[in-house]
Amino acid sequence: MPLRNLASLCTKISGSSPSIPPSNHSLLLKFKRKIENTLELCHNSFVQVLRACAQFKGIGIGKQVHSLALKHGFQTNVFIGTALLDLYSKCGLPKDARLLFDEMSLRDLVSWNVMLSCNAVHGLVREAFQVFNAMRIDGFLWDEFTFSSFISCCCGDTKLGKQIHGLALILSLDSDVFVSCALVDNYMKSGDFKDAHKVFNEMLHCNTVSWNSIIIGYAMHGDSKNAMRVLTQMIQQGFRPDDRTLASVLSSCANQPAANEAAQVHNHSIKTGLDNHLSVSNALIFSYAKSGNILYASQVFQSIHKPDIVSFSSMISSYAFHGFGKEAIDTFEKMLKHGGIWPDKVVFLGVLSACSHAGLVEKGRAGYIDEAHDVVVNMPFEPDGDVLGALIGACKLHGNACLGKLVGDKLHELEPCKSVNYKLMSNIYVGLERWDEAVKVRRELERLGCDCMVAGCSWM
Repeated sequence: MPLRNLASLCTKISGSSPSIPPSNHSLLLKFKRKIENTLELCHNSFVQVLRACAQFKGIGIGKQVHSLALKHGFQTNVFIGTALLDLYSKCGLPKDARLLFDEMSLRDLVSWNVMLSCNAVHGLVREAFQVFNAMRIDGFLWDEFTFSSFISCCCGDTKLGKQIHGLALILSLDSDVFVSCALVDNYMKSGDFKDAHKVFNEMLHCNTVSWNSIIIGYAMHGDSKNAMRVLTQMIQQGFRPDDRTLASVLSSCANQPAANEAAQVHNHSIKTGLDNHLSVSNALIFSYAKSGNILYASQVFQSIHKPDIVSFSSMISSYAFHGFGKEAIDTFEKMLKHGGIWPDKVVFLGVLSACSHAGLVEKGRAGYIDEAHDVVVNMPFEPDGDVLGALIGACKLHGNACLGKLVGDKLHELEPCKSVNYKLMSNIYVGLERWDEAVKVRRELERLGCDCMVAGCSWM
């Protein structure tokens, strides 16, 4: 590629993308000036620019820097090769990373670890095992970074996790904070709280990450009581929770009995300034709404300076769940005007649920239902059973049998043995006193052998 094109691209990216941190702006501009002035480029210049590209996921400029490095004869430079591995991994290109890794004539422990981490991050468990074994064959000794990445591949598999744990013990790597955190995380995911706490309690040096491993584990299992208990211990022992800590605790407080805990975490976030973090705000919306405090959820949403798709989808779904259909649709319209955010299937499901359950007569008439169907058909992804189920529910509410039949046929293709879909279609016909069609639907359900509808009875 001509050098002037790379220089112009550097200028374009560094000058127009607000997502690039100022420090990376400076690096790109410095790199551009070296090119323009035909100064000699050392390997360190390439490494710095590639690291900057990895931070803001600038794969376009990263690939061109890769090409320039090859032209400057840095094919065998292990530092540039490792930086490129990291770039491709963080940009979601594990296959490209593997191709590059296989072509590297020189590898060090860091490049092996980056390749292993790449496979682990992208869920390529078999490939991660292959790299792990190949390291030893090539004469490289596993270190704490190797094990912390490798353990993350266990995905909550207790048996496999214990085997890796045993190997770490043999190599005296179990006391390392990275390895210990990975072990705690794996044990918590598998529900082995006893072993998770055993590893945690034996850690010589705890930090926020290690505390988060325990708290996030309880949050994943919806155990708000223990999540709050560990959070309290963390604060009492002088550790400062971060936004990830609070967001995890809040996600476990999504029920009525835990409403008080959610309020306590909210108060703490305000005192520490963590309420300004988007992840905390989104978790507060979810927690308050699920515990019945839709007013507090709305207040948190209104306080967000730059809401994202999660913020909007959480608020729309929350309004719909609590029967505030007008507010759900107003929020949806606000999102469309916001710019830069495209609705996903969670948003569509929330809006359709609002229309079908909130009794919106004006917005729920046949014409609007037809419009909703057009929106579903033209969605940028294939509508799933939840979306179509919400739409057929709206058809039932407003007696639109014609559209209900179209949606029902599609729903039966996706979920042929889900009896509730047939029941919805049958109820549409019953509501319109079209008894013959209702009987046909129920007979079809019986023919498929998935009829789980029980005849009505009374215990009195």
